[in-house]
Amino acid sequence: LRELLKTTRDGEFDHFKSFKHLIIINYYGMNYANFSGILSQGLRIAPPKASPVTGYMFGKVAICFVYDEFFEKH
Repeated sequence: LRELLKTTRDGEFDHFKSFKHLIIINYYGMNYANFSGILSQGLRIAPPKASPVTGYMFGKVAICFVYDEFFEKH
């Protein structure tokens, strides 16, 4: 590990404080443009032109969780 970054947006922690017990750390390989977009605008609903084949695995929202563990247990 060479660097560890932490960033927050004004008011975001207070907004999600009641959901703190549901937060799961999620890291996956992505390009810099996607990462900077998530940091500046947060996770967003998939646009209408998103591919149903690749973009809607869990519906039309961005959901981050470790799904392979979920499927192993259910």
